[in-house]
Amino acid sequence: DNLTLNLYRREEYGKSLSLKMMLISDSDLFFQYTVVIDRENFDQVKDVNNLQMSIEEFSNALITMLTKIQQRTESYFLLLSFRNPNEALFEIHQNMEYKNLPMLFLTFYLADRDTVAQTLSYRYSILLAKSHHLKSKLKEISGLVKLKNPNLLAQMYKRFSLDR
Repeated sequence: DNLTLNLYRREEYGKSLSLKMMLISDSDLFFQYTVVIDRENFDQVKDVNNLQMSIEEFSNALITMLTKIQQRTESYFLLLSFRNPNEALFEIHQNMEYKNLPMLFLTFYLADRDTVAQTLSYRYSILLAKSHHLKSKLKEISGLVKLKNPNLLAQMYKRFSLDR
């Protein structure tokens, strides 16, 4: 099952105050795990990952790393292992020629019902907006085809079972 990782960074005066990462699934709409990394818990993240950087540097490094992973998927693998139903360990490893190099470990927690409901509502509104946009584009294209070739339009509606 493919998961989507969303990253949100909250800044003030150009400095990172917190990071929120959210794992969601398109096949299970209620699957949502989150981790918030802020100034209060960043020391724990630093200790677990043996980091020697500030939260601002970590924020930038994380964005850079995730961008590289997206561009070169064959060079990295991501692992999500469940410790219990409410907690999961998210791991990022880099595939080296002869070994796997652990890059990052983060503990994600099951999101509460209100957060899941808000996320579902947001995702639904985005899909609805995309649907309206595509319908308007189809209407626009249909209008052009109707002007140029009405028979082709009739065949398209018939073949693809489209509503007029």
